[in-house]
Amino acid sequence: PPRSTLFPYTTLFRSTGKKDHQIKVTWDETQKLKNISHFDQVEIDALVDQFETLATEDAGITREVFNQCLGPLGQQRNLVMDQMFKFYDKNGDGIIDLEEFVVALSILVKGSQQEKTPYAFKGYDVDNKGYITRENLRHMFKAYFDISLELVRDVVRSCEEEMMITFDDSADKPVSSVFNAPIPSQPTSATGSAKPDMTFNNPGSSGRGENGTWPVMEAMSQDAIDEMVENVFLKADLDKDDKITFEEFQTWAAIDNTILAWFEALGTVF
Repeated sequence: PPRSTLFPYTTLFRSTGKKDHQIKVTWDETQKLKNISHFDQVEIDALVDQFETLATEDAGITREVFNQCLGPLGQQRNLVMDQMFKFYDKNGDGIIDLEEFVVALSILVKGSQQEKTPYAFKGYDVDNKGYITRENLRHMFKAYFDISLELVRDVVRSCEEEMMITFDDSADKPVSSVFNAPIPSQPTSATGSAKPDMTFNNPGSSGRGENGTWPVMEAMSQDAIDEMVENVFLKADLDKDDKITFEEFQTWAAIDNTILAWFEALGTVF
C-alpha cells in the first residue's frame, strides 16, 4: 500500500532504540492490561518490549518520539497527527504511558467500529463542545486531504527514484525498458476529452508544477471539502440545528464509515 513507502523510519527507529528505561510489569499489571485490551499474554509481552524501546522518558513515549515514528509526516504539524496523539495520550499529560499505549493499539488493531466511533468523534470535536460543527469537519477533512496528498507525493518520489536507478543500470537500453507496464494515457471522459482523476480518497495527478506542487489537486481541494461537509451535515444532522451530536454521528457512521477514515489514516504509527 502507498502508506508502506512512507514509514521505513518506524522500523528503523524500533530496531535502533535503546532500552534505557527497563519496565518491570508484575503479573497483576499484566492481567489488568489483558482485561482492558484485546491482547493475550504473548502479545502483551511483545508490546512491553516494544514500549521499552520507544520510551525515552521514565513515564513513556514523548510527542517527539511519536513524530519520529511518523517519518516524513512527523516533520509537519497536522490536525490528524495532533488528534491521534491525543487518542494515545488519554490523560493529556503529553506522555503516552504503557497502559495508554496498549489500550490505544488494542482499539486500532483489534477494535470494532463501535469501539472506534467515539474516538473518531472526539477527533472531529476539537473544541470539546460535545458536538461537531461544519468548521470542525472542514479542518479535519483538510488535514486528512493533506496527508493523502503527501502519501501520493511520496509514492511518486519513490517510483521516480526506482526508475532512475533502473535507468542508470540500463544505460545501454532504450528508455522504454525501465517501465514494467505500459505507460497509462490520461483518462478521458465519456465525451473523449481529457479529465484528470480528482477523487478525494484517491487523488490523481494532472502533473506537478515546477516547485513540486500539484496545482489541480490543491486548487480543487477546498471546493471538494466544502461539498463533503455539506453532504455529511445533510445526512447526519437529523434535527437540522447545525450541530452533529455523538448520537447523530454514531448513526451516520453506521451507514457510511468513511467518516472514520482519518482515524485509521496513520495506521498504528508504532
